[in-house]
Amino acid sequence: MDTTQLIFMALGLPLNVGLASLGSAYAVSQSAIAVFSVGVMKPNVIIKGIIAVVMGTMLGLYSLVVGIFAGRAAMGLLKDGKEVSPLGGYLLFASCSMNGVANLAAGYGIGICATAGIRGIAQQEKLFFTYILSLLLLEALGLYGLILSLLSIPR
Repeated sequence: MDTTQLIFMALGLPLNVGLASLGSAYAVSQSAIAVFSVGVMKPNVIIKGIIAVVMGTMLGLYSLVVGIFAGRAAMGLLKDGKEVSPLGGYLLFASCSMNGVANLAAGYGIGICATAGIRGIAQQEKLFFTYILSLLLLEALGLYGLILSLLSIPR
């Protein structure tokens, strides 16, 4: 029995959680730093800035959802002592890494957007709509990764 597909299947789950957590941590840390630094001088910006922190946290939850479904799929592929097909192992790896990379990119974008956006809102309140729209579009990247990886997890 070739164990290559088992190795890829086992590597997919930590890759999903690890990359998505890196993106989430970057988004939350950069957003929080911007909120804290601007909130000292302009306390009314704190509530508006917390939105980016919450959106960054959602990226970590996306990896949790994919991890649960992928773990159950891996257990389903391994049950009854049957041999895992190469396609099943590689497809599980691809679906997990797809979610991880998408959420890493979304977290990086949210962190950069939040840093500039919160400082911009402190100077000009009119930028709030543009800030929220940018955050929503960046969060959509993570959501696309979640949806596509859930659809590609082998049954």
